[in-house]
Amino acid sequence: MLRAVVAAAAAALVVPVSAEAALSFAFDRPQARIGQRVHAYQADADGNPAPAWETLDGVTLYLARVDNLSRRVQLGQMGIGEAGVWSIDFRVPKVRPGLYMIAFLCGPCGNTYFGSADLHSAWTRKPGGRALKVRR
Repeated sequence: MLRAVVAAAAAALVVPVSAEAALSFAFDRPQARIGQRVHAYQADADGNPAPAWETLDGVTLYLARVDNLSRRVQLGQMGIGEAGVWSIDFRVPKVRPGLYMIAFLCGPCGNTYFGSADLHSAWTRKPGGRALKVRR
């Protein structure tokens, strides 16, 4: 019993209690067209780049519709910059116009899938927002 408690406590130190709260990406631009390069990065509540844990392997990033997380396109794995900020650079894939967010499939978090913004999030019209407007 004691071993199980110690193992659970050690695991809690390695894996975040709430990956949803810890993973939140913003975009370097408020809108883009299909084929344009976009940079998305781990951000604080104000949309500024924020360092995260040292590594978190097994997280796949998606571009998902703000109003429907199941409508998504896989982007790939996130990288980590010199300042310790997780990020991904990608070209906007062929998707329908609308609002999109970064979504995560987090293997170390029990294979949970979640978005970096609330469903139906508003578009802020400025860099650092959680929603990217894809235009024609």
